[in-house]
Amino acid sequence: MGKDGMSKIGILTYWQYNYGSILQCYATCKIVRDFGYEPVVFAEIPEFKGRVKQKLLVLSHLAFYPRYRETIHRLQEAPQKAINSLDSQTQNRMNEFVDEYIPTQKKTISQWKKEVAGSSYAAFLVGSDQVWSGYRYTSLDNYFLRFVPAHKRIAWAPSFGTSDVADYNVRAFKKYIAQIPALSAREKDGVELIRLLTGRECKQLIDPVYLLTAKAWHTLISPNQYGRYALCYFLDTPDDVALKKVEEYCVFHKCKLLVVGNCLGWIGKLKNSSALTCGPDEFVSLICHANCLFTDSFHGVSFSLILHTPFFAFHRNYTHGTDQSSRLLSILQMCGFERMYEPTQVGEVRFDFTASDQVIQEKREEMLEFLRESLNKAEMGK
Repeated sequence: MGKDGMSKIGILTYWQYNYGSILQCYATCKIVRDFGYEPVVFAEIPEFKGRVKQKLLVLSHLAFYPRYRETIHRLQEAPQKAINSLDSQTQNRMNEFVDEYIPTQKKTISQWKKEVAGSSYAAFLVGSDQVWSGYRYTSLDNYFLRFVPAHKRIAWAPSFGTSDVADYNVRAFKKYIAQIPALSAREKDGVELIRLLTGRECKQLIDPVYLLTAKAWHTLISPNQYGRYALCYFLDTPDDVALKKVEEYCVFHKCKLLVVGNCLGWIGKLKNSSALTCGPDEFVSLICHANCLFTDSFHGVSFSLILHTPFFAFHRNYTHGTDQSSRLLSILQMCGFERMYEPTQVGEVRFDFTASDQVIQEKREEMLEFLRESLNKAEMGK
């Protein structure tokens, strides 16, 4: 048992040095508590034999699947690039937020196996975010919850990130996904991939950030300190077309321009812009108070939809990793905002969130019901 006699739920997800990843984990932890369980977010400490195994696996992929060499090299560089792109102040604020709101425990997989062998865990969630990247080049076992009892495994809106799976992962994905009783995926492409790989149908669930209402997110939001402003949040370098739209908007609406995230390589192209350092809670606050958000980020769009902030979305120019545009397009299509993707004009644009609110509420209820049913089955041992 956990604190106050509550059963624990283990959570395996991404949550480091990325606003969206941290905030979806925050939302999942809050919902788990609302269900009467104690959340425990797994943080893995690599073991020596695990590091050796991963290096051998990478060498094998490079040798037998040469057409994936460039992709694998880019994915290898991605985590460190993500960290390097953030200044120390931003990293510190993210760490402070995680320390306060996300209950992590750091252990090796061997230690986790011993920990979960007992009965204190009611179930285990893998997700959300890109825990099932189709181009993952390291050991897959952990992110399919292979170290926990099979009947307690729950796929919690995992994302593949792409619309396909690399040849070197197909066999393992087929086997491991088939061994998870409670299946779901975050994107439509993910639902189709699971069908193609296993022949099984599964639910398409929204990202956990949508489980919290605007009112719930307002507990993190601080008052507006900046007056009228447009906000830029690009995960990768935006092209000149996107930057021109940003400037057009600011001139038309007579507002200042604030920029968050990694912008050192391109902020000089924007006139009268100010770069800000912020933590996850401040990130939500900035989106909430913005006149408009310009972004290539899935979670940037997601918080705009939740908080009713006008937005324009752009194709992400991936400088590392693989193209993951499917997840952004998926949520825009679901909520009826495809016209806000790569917009032709950004002047007088009307935003009505009535229909998207209804879609999100329906999806929210569907996701909560999925979790409720999955937890009941896990605890009953079915």
